[in-house]
Amino acid sequence: MRATLKLTLMIAVLTGAFFGVLTPSYSQNEMPVAAVPVIPVESEAAPAGQEFTVLELFSSQACVFCPKADELFAALITVPNIIGVSCHVDYFDVRVGSLSRPFCTARQSWYMQALGAGPNYTPQMIVNGAHDVVGYKLADVSLEIKKAQKNPPLRMTAVKSEGANNYKLSWKEQTVPAENEPAILWLMLIDKPHHVDIADGRNKGKKVTYLNIVSDMEERGDWDRAQNEKDITVELGPQHQGFIIIAQGRQTSRILAAAEFKVP
Repeated sequence: MRATLKLTLMIAVLTGAFFGVLTPSYSQNEMPVAAVPVIPVESEAAPAGQEFTVLELFSSQACVFCPKADELFAALITVPNIIGVSCHVDYFDVRVGSLSRPFCTARQSWYMQALGAGPNYTPQMIVNGAHDVVGYKLADVSLEIKKAQKNPPLRMTAVKSEGANNYKLSWKEQTVPAENEPAILWLMLIDKPHHVDIADGRNKGKKVTYLNIVSDMEERGDWDRAQNEKDITVELGPQHQGFIIIAQGRQTSRILAAAEFKVP
C-alpha cells in the first residue's frame, strides 16, 4: 500500500498529472491528537512544476499523523527541483530514541510569528519559507507548492574547495531576487537516514525511515547578494550526508536562495 502511494505520488509530480483527494484513514486507536489541527482537504490541487522549491517539515516521533507526513516528505525530496529538511520539535516527543532539537521548536515558533500561522503544531510543512500547510495532506501540500513557485528562490551551488572543511557557495547575479530585504544565511547539517523502531508513544511499534533530519543549525551572517560567491567552512562528521544552506529574509521569512551539498 505504501509503495503504491509513493509510486503514484512520484509519477504525478514528475508528469504533471492531476492530484485527486487523498484522505488518510485511521483506526480507532489512531484518532487525531491535540497537536494536529483538523483541516479539510482541498478537492483538487495542481502538482509541483519545474521551479525550485525548498520544503521544511516540522515533525515528531510522538505525533500520530507524522509518519504519513514523513513518507510524503521522503517522496517529494526525490524530485530534482525540490530540496528539503526535516526538523523534529521537542515540545511533543518520545522518551526513547528522540531525534528532537530545541532549535527546531525555536525555528517553528519564529515561522509562526512571521507567517501569522497560529500556535505550533505537527506535522507542519513550510514551503519556501512563506507558506505553511499540514504536512500529511497531499493535495494541500501540492497546492502550496504551486503557490510558492510563483515567486521561487534562487538555486545556489555549493562545491568542495581546497582544505578539509572548505566549500564555495556561488550564484548568478542576473538571477538574484530583486527584493532589498536584509537576508540571513542559515547552515543546516543533514544526517544520513535514520531507520527507527519507535519504542513508545502513540506510534509505538512503527518502523519509520527519517530522511534529511537536521542535527545542527547555525547562523552564518548576512547574505551579500552582490558578491556572487562566498567561501564557507563546514565540519561534517561520519553521521552526516551533507548540508543545506539557505538565504532567508529577516522580516518576511521568505527563502530567497538555497543550496544543497551531499557527500559523494
